[in-house]
Amino acid sequence: MHSPHTPALARRAWLSLAAALVALAALAVALAPSEASAQAAPGAEESIPAALATIVKARVASEAGVATTAVTIDRAERVVWQDGCLGIESQGTACTQALVSGHVVWATASAASATTYRFHTDYQGPDVRLAASDVADAAADPLPGGATLFEANLDALPAAIATQVSTLAGTRAAVPASAVTVLRVEDVTWEDACIGAAQGAESCAEVVTSGYVVWVSAGGNVYRYHTADDASNVRFGEGGLSVGDIPLFALPAGATAAEDDDDDGTDGLIVGDVPSTGLALLQVSAVATPASMVTGLVALGCAPVSISITESGQFVVYVPGAPAFVNADFPVSLPADAGFIVRCA
Repeated sequence: MHSPHTPALARRAWLSLAAALVALAALAVALAPSEASAQAAPGAEESIPAALATIVKARVASEAGVATTAVTIDRAERVVWQDGCLGIESQGTACTQALVSGHVVWATASAASATTYRFHTDYQGPDVRLAASDVADAAADPLPGGATLFEANLDALPAAIATQVSTLAGTRAAVPASAVTVLRVEDVTWEDACIGAAQGAESCAEVVTSGYVVWVSAGGNVYRYHTADDASNVRFGEGGLSVGDIPLFALPAGATAAEDDDDDGTDGLIVGDVPSTGLALLQVSAVATPASMVTGLVALGCAPVSISITESGQFVVYVPGAPAFVNADFPVSLPADAGFIVRCA
């Protein structure tokens, strides 16, 4: 029979080994939290539905005992929750097992205490749950467990195709093309030349076709368009969609996600001079999970033995390949521009 202390002893052994690799005082100073205060990101409030902003401000005002005009929304992230509990499970409450489109919102009561709160929400309310009332730095606070950042992938769409989609959507909604907003883009491969939108009795050439699925809003409507890899073949796919469900929509029939051997989502994630061996102080350019950091480092020639950050002056270590309990204290994700120490084999 194993001793009941075995897991604890094993964890201490793992962490002692990892800490020995990274306990460098000079680097600890470099990784200390920035003195810059968390300021509201430009457009943070505007990036969420007005109804949601109103609910969040009212909740903060009630919690802090201030007027809603004294509440600032500092940061908002569009996410997909893994279930209906929105990352906050209550004893005796069953979580609906369905993905939920929503937000993580940080807001501050601009009073003497300047308390910052974090809320987990659905897309626009009314499901708004207080998750934390003591956030030290909204900009540095990592995404909570159960939340996956929604990537709209807008930069993937070539300008010529974006123009054509906007023109068609604007005509359909009777609004100027300039009033059309692209909401989400997926790089796909179509099974034939009709790109998932055959017209009538059209005969579709059985040729694999590269292209995109594009969701847009126009005049209060949400449409889906199918395109080839140029602007010569752009077709209407579906209308009557909900903007709140944009992150949840599956690819339409006939489309499969395009494979990109050169881009695994970590290109440009790691900032700094990555060594092939030894220690280095680096940064992440965007919100990053431990797994994405490991992938990004390996792609740059570093086989990471340990990844470390500092929290409250103490090292917190992630050891790739170690048992889950060893890495239990490491954050689910790091915020953009966060610093870390890596030891490469």
